[in-house]
Amino acid sequence: MYWGRDINCAHEGYKTFDIIRANLETALEASGQKVKLWTVMDSGPECTCKKDEGFDTDCPFCYGTSIVPGYQKYHGNYIVCDPFRGQRIDDGNIVQSIVPTYSAGLIEVSEKFKPNMLALKDGILTGAVTWHFALPPNTYIDVEYNNKDYIRDSDVGSSSLNIEVSFAPVGPAFVPISTITGTSLNSVFNVIRIRAKLTRASVDVRSPLFGILRIRGKVDPDYILMSRSRNPADLNFEKNGIVDREGLVNLWTIQDFVIKPVAAERKRGSMIEMVDSPFAGLRYELFNPVQSFFKDHTFRQVFEARVISRDREIFWDIF
Repeated sequence: MYWGRDINCAHEGYKTFDIIRANLETALEASGQKVKLWTVMDSGPECTCKKDEGFDTDCPFCYGTSIVPGYQKYHGNYIVCDPFRGQRIDDGNIVQSIVPTYSAGLIEVSEKFKPNMLALKDGILTGAVTWHFALPPNTYIDVEYNNKDYIRDSDVGSSSLNIEVSFAPVGPAFVPISTITGTSLNSVFNVIRIRAKLTRASVDVRSPLFGILRIRGKVDPDYILMSRSRNPADLNFEKNGIVDREGLVNLWTIQDFVIKPVAAERKRGSMIEMVDSPFAGLRYELFNPVQSFFKDHTFRQVFEARVISRDREIFWDIF
């Protein structure tokens, strides 16, 4: 952009973008709604739900994104345990990846299922798998987890799957994860161990199965502000290839991070959930992000958003 030869004019001209940004901030503060945001992981291990026709769009491991664990909540730190690995994820970055420890000769990864799951070997009554994570000093963990996350497939009363947690580096100091849910705990030893214990009453009973467990540590604030555009023409949607179709709304934000476009083969967009009434709990999937840039700064992102039906259960399990 050319502002003329006068250096003062150029200086004042560049202030235009500061003014635009300030006006957008004011508008967003006035009319924006708090939304929880989940973005699609752009790197990580490939999910074992893949078949000849591609990845399962209803997979509880990757949520159809092809990458485990699929989604990352804005300002959320995760510990993810699956049959092949353990991951500690901070703000979308995998900062630790470990291999779990299996009870020798007792547990196996069953490839009968897509995605693959852990099961007891034939003739075995009980066994366990443990994930051992190192944590930064004086780490506080808000223990939250989704009990729909790990897969239970067992004969009620005859087989069971128990998830246990310990903040000691060694020893039997495991407690059921349910006893510490919603509690902020200081990891004195800078470790967390997670154990999945599989048990069945007899060899004639089918084995319980373990799939995946996500533990999330909450970080405040855990929301962003977004606003619905009241005048699509003003935001030049048509020029940018965005049209106002039935069932879609247009939302925008000016957060300082960029919600990246998702590769077409992932089949999933980022997701938001409304926080404030009267739309609290309503979820949208975001498509076709269009960013407005100046120099190295993004001062507006515009999206198409589609309301997610509660019939699409997999989206309602995203944690």
